[in-house]
Amino acid sequence: MTTTQEHPLIYSRMANVMKAVPAIGKHRQNREQGFQFRGIDDVYAALHDALIENKVFTTSEVLGLTKYTGTTKKGTDFTDHEVRVRWTFWTEDGSSVTSDTIGYGRDYADKSASKAMAIAHKYALIQVFAIPTLEPDNDPDANTIPGQANSGKQQSQRNPNQQTGVPKAPLQHSGSNNNGRPASEKALAFLHDLAGRDMVTEQDRHRIEQFAASGLSADDCSRLIDNVKAFLGGHRETIFNNTIPQQPVPQSVAPDDDGLPF
Repeated sequence: MTTTQEHPLIYSRMANVMKAVPAIGKHRQNREQGFQFRGIDDVYAALHDALIENKVFTTSEVLGLTKYTGTTKKGTDFTDHEVRVRWTFWTEDGSSVTSDTIGYGRDYADKSASKAMAIAHKYALIQVFAIPTLEPDNDPDANTIPGQANSGKQQSQRNPNQQTGVPKAPLQHSGSNNNGRPASEKALAFLHDLAGRDMVTEQDRHRIEQFAASGLSADDCSRLIDNVKAFLGGHRETIFNNTIPQQPVPQSVAPDDDGLPF
């Protein structure tokens, strides 16, 4: 918080905004992977009047920006942006609070940075004002990616030569948890592109390719994509077990539109 006042207005004003904002359901659907999500326009529409009434607004400061370029299997060029942003929530007496969020955006023209900023702002608003969806299984701990379970041991450093437990047989399709819907060709191509990055070890790359070839469900593919991108961004020490983030490094989200589960 940035203020020198004994009783800054920002606290009560933001609490009033929280009282006024209803739940926002997942009424939009990701085109590639089929999951439901809340769009940035839905969040703006729900908050707009309450922010005006309580005289609260936000400004942004970009703390970190990373750009990647690549080409899909079909030969289409794309650009990825990872951005970490500090959002400051202000009110009329000059008092404020801050929130740091991360966003990831992919585009096949020039909109990837804009998408990343929109994602970062959406999550700042959702988290700061604790906007619910009133839907079950919205917690990231409700599901896990296919592969080895958490061993409970955190590695002290990433070892490129360490064996990662490449499975002897491909991962079986998890349609029972996903109504039988397989991952789209575009999602699998995106996973393949990520696995080809230099930071991914040969063992992990081989394991990812086996998973992709085995007929991943859309949900499993999405979770595996998130894990690989978190690893590439430094948010995870390994791809195939759960590790605690060591520092707030930009984490990726699904490509195109908002592409997010909540």
